[in-house]
Amino acid sequence: MSLSPEERDKRLHSLDETIGQNLDQQIKEHKASAKVALALHFNRELVAAEECAKKRDLQEAFVHRIWAEMLNTTLKVLEK
Repeated sequence: MSLSPEERDKRLHSLDETIGQNLDQQIKEHKASAKVALALHFNRELVAAEECAKKRDLQEAFVHRIWAEMLNTTLKVLEK
């Protein structure tokens, strides 16, 4: 299912309303546990990318690589 950028933003906003706070507030309250969880997820994605590359499934390796890159970027922001 492909959503427009506006629809994606709307869904995220709806989730914020359900949770009762926005992402910035959540990060402030749960920064340490978020870093641990994101680091674990980064490692899983990178391992998956490496396994796919070994099997020459380059399309799937690419997708896992993108996820790993996004997680790495987020971790860098949290580590500041």
